[in-house]
Amino acid sequence: PDLVDALDSLFMARVPASWVKVSQLVAPNMGVWFANILKRAEQFTNWLRNGRPFTFWLTGFFNPTGFLTANRQEVCRKHSKDGWALDDVVNYSEVLKQERDEVR
Repeated sequence: PDLVDALDSLFMARVPASWVKVSQLVAPNMGVWFANILKRAEQFTNWLRNGRPFTFWLTGFFNPTGFLTANRQEVCRKHSKDGWALDDVVNYSEVLKQERDEVR
């Protein structure tokens, strides 16, 4: 049944429900969904090849909350001698008028 449902969805240019369940992405059609997957892969590939970027496409993570928590944990580890607690660290973000490639 899953294979038949997936093939029917693909024929109708829709994302199969089983794929949405695994990827946690919701898109109106297969084209938008696949473009989003490619952008995510590009972000991770660039990170692996070039090191940590200066900016992040937060919604490009499969678990943005987990990424933000890991970010706070890293800061706490760096300041462990100062006694920083995870619950006391706050994420701060700033929306810039620059494009991603312009941020240094």
